[in-house]
Amino acid sequence: MSETSTAPAEWVRGNLLLPIFGINENQAGKYRKQGLWKEGIHYRKDPVQRIVYNTQRITQWLAS
Repeated sequence: MSETSTAPAEWVRGNLLLPIFGINENQAGKYRKQGLWKEGIHYRKDPVQRIVYNTQRITQWLAS
């Protein structure tokens, strides 16, 4: 049996932050409200107005 790996998309919904980064949606909301995550960089609204998060930018933020 071969092993398959997957990588998250560039933009993901908040429910995927916990399995990817260990950050829950409440924590993400605090980061947004405190200005630690910037709109258009770390998060944005998708076409149906749901907040989505940029996995690459959050990875960079965590590394800083």
